[in-house]
Amino acid sequence: MCRIAFFLSLLACVSAVLAQPSVKVEYAAADSLEVAAWLADSTLRSPLDFARRLEGRPYVAHTLERGAEHLVVNLRELDCATLVETASALSIARSRLERAERTLPYALPWASPQSALAPAVPDAWALFCEALESLRYRDGRCTDYLSRLHYLTFWIDDHLRRGDVEEVVVGAKWMKRRTTDIHFMSTHPDKYAGLKSPDDVRRMAALEAQYAGQSFRYIPQEYCGLSKEQLGAVRDGDIVCIVTTLAGLDYSHQGIAFWGQDGKLHLLHASSARRCVVADARPLDVYLQGIRTSIGVRIFRLRSPAWSLLHRPFGKRNAPNGVGRSAVAECLRAKTITFPARLS
Repeated sequence: MCRIAFFLSLLACVSAVLAQPSVKVEYAAADSLEVAAWLADSTLRSPLDFARRLEGRPYVAHTLERGAEHLVVNLRELDCATLVETASALSIARSRLERAERTLPYALPWASPQSALAPAVPDAWALFCEALESLRYRDGRCTDYLSRLHYLTFWIDDHLRRGDVEEVVVGAKWMKRRTTDIHFMSTHPDKYAGLKSPDDVRRMAALEAQYAGQSFRYIPQEYCGLSKEQLGAVRDGDIVCIVTTLAGLDYSHQGIAFWGQDGKLHLLHASSARRCVVADARPLDVYLQGIRTSIGVRIFRLRSPAWSLLHRPFGKRNAPNGVGRSAVAECLRAKTITFPARLS
């Protein structure tokens, strides 16, 4: 029993240490206050719950382009990608906080709060920033502009490989196949502030080429209006990626799924047409009919992050702020984990 309690305490401590972003973080005070308040509300759990709190926020593109690549948190201005990332990161942080709350009461019951063995309580803001960085960047680490998962093809591949998401699959008769052919960024570098040098463009072209010819299945537009009984595998809060026919691109938009009172699938998204975050009143198939280049969707679901710490090695490449194999010892010496002061 003592060994089990010690292991639970150790897991909680390691969680607190690892839940720190590894890079400069830019944010406004209002962002951190909202994150703390929402994560303190136990009724908010899924990406859809948090996305609904963001309804009405203005649509603003290019909010991540802030000079040298770093983690940008902006709940005040959102585009389709940052909305999905933000709502998903909040959901992940909520799940990890709940795990810590379940674990800590049973951890080292003989240790007083002043003891060096008292477990650290994870910081909600730090957990959110760590989750956001993990969602936005390749292998969960922001290193430079090209480490950002710019294409949804990159994002899907990276997170499926890491086991962070799973694809939602409906009946085979309601799916079609398509081949990946992405090259828009490397052939239009003038549209991207981070592709300044020929070497950056070559590196992006090499990343794009890794996916050339890969096939995937998607739900065609004409089947997106099927009933909940037919598309029952899709749940509220799943991530919807809209497949496009635009040359050189893979997906043109994304949002969060919810089932409407009409029994049809709908999309909560940051709309460039409406200039804000909206829960679209139109069924998903009707919405897609209004976009000439959209042909269907793929749908993904966040997997439970409860055991993600056990899947992450403690080597320096994966540990934040250079914390290596001494992370366990460090967290046992520290009674609290504080988030770095605001960087902007």
